[in-house]
Amino acid sequence: MKRAIPWILSATLSIALVAYFSEFHRLQTKIGILSQHTFHDHQDVRRAVIRAHLADADRPIVIVGDSITEMASFPNDLDGRPLINAGIGGATIADYAALASKIFEGSQPSLIIVAIGANDTTNPNRQQNMKNLLSVLKPYAPLVVIDPPTGQTVDGTHPTRSVSRLWVQSIVAEILRSSGKN
Repeated sequence: MKRAIPWILSATLSIALVAYFSEFHRLQTKIGILSQHTFHDHQDVRRAVIRAHLADADRPIVIVGDSITEMASFPNDLDGRPLINAGIGGATIADYAALASKIFEGSQPSLIIVAIGANDTTNPNRQQNMKNLLSVLKPYAPLVVIDPPTGQTVDGTHPTRSVSRLWVQSIVAEILRSSGKN
């Protein structure tokens, strides 16, 4: 019996090793399949949503921005015109300048509100990037530039609900003023 113990241990260890490598290979294959899965990029999805809204709207007012804009609650229409929230979370001014022609191609907004810049506070090229964005947007509609909201934030960047509401009210007032309704 003493002679059989090493053989039994050896056989058991061999079976365990084969099982381990078999399971390891199975997991590697699953991880490989998962790593090939394509996830949607937020900017691509938002761009498609914004383009769809623009295609359905007649001479809309469009609010261009970053996550602060995307998260804001704007009215669906204003002054008899549809209001389209074209905010894209994470977008910088330069990002939006690169995307703008793809977003606005074929559309005819009546007014574009530019409310972007929270992701550019430390960018030394901020002013030049804004000039570039405005020159890209200018052929599509008259422009109004609005500063990002100031006041209390929930995370250092995004405004609290009350600050966001006040900011939205100021944008609505500016739209009405630019339309001669104020």
